[in-house]
Formats: sequence, C-alpha cells, structure tokens
Amino acid sequence: MSELLPSTSATLDRYWSDFFGCPLAVFDRATTCVLPHAGLGDYHGLFLFRRQHTLIVSVPPADHAVYVARFAGLTTVAFDAVAAFTMHIPAAIRQVIGPAWIGYADAIPFRSHPRGARLLADADATALLRFRTACPPRIGSTAAAFWAANR
Repeated sequence: MSELLPSTSATLDRYWSDFFGCPLAVFDRATTCVLPHAGLGDYHGLFLFRRQHTLIVSVPPADHAVYVARFAGLTTVAFDAVAAFTMHIPAAIRQVIGPAWIGYADAIPFRSHPRGARLLADADATALLRFRTACPPRIGSTAAAFWAANR
C-alpha cells in the first residue's frame, strides 16, 4: 500500500478537523474525543470516526455531556467491537450502519480498472446476486440495499 502525498494527508486532516470542529492536533495522538456535531448539524445520531489510534465520537449537541461520560475513556479497541461499543449508548439503538472503510488515493499512483467503472443497471441484477451471496451477510445485504436505493 502506498502512502499518500503529504499535501493530500494535510488536506484530509483539515477536512476532518473542520467536519468535527476539532483542532488538527487531535489526529497526532492516541485519544478519544467526544464532540458535539459540527458538520452534522442537528443529526440525532452518532458518527464514529477512527484514524489510526484516534477515535472521534460526534454526538448530538443536546446530549454531549451524557456521551462524554460514557465514551471519554474508550479506546479504538472498543470501537472495533461494534456490539460491545453499542452497550455504552444510553438510548435504544434502532440501526447501526458500518463499520465503513473510507479510503483515499492520490491521482498519480492510483490505477483504475482498465474497463473503468459505471453505475449498476437492472441487467446487473444476476451478477449482483452472485456477489451478494459470496459476501458475509452484513456486507451482502448492504450492497443489495444500496443498489436497490440507487436504481
């Protein structure tokens, strides 16, 4: 795996710092930050973001104090176990989306598939079904739901 260019890493750090409303220095240390939503406005849910050993938990502003008490001591290891992590959430959980991997590549070393990429169409349903059944249940059902919602 190639490393990102320093300028790309700096751009990404600035983006996430602005999105979460936190100082850039947060990404340089192993820490857990529980922050009121900045980029998510009044979203009534949690957004967890892990970058190496930094864990950011973005929470609804009205519930910030409750979540600080519950999450401030958690580590990125706790984040890896979604079921264990959700035990710390005071409200009933209706849905967990993720974990989701967000990847980046610089234009220079990135090699796209020679045939390119395109949106799936109805003619791809059989191939998608084969893909879905070859995946673990959580991934296969997510792929199918995404396709159905974006047809």
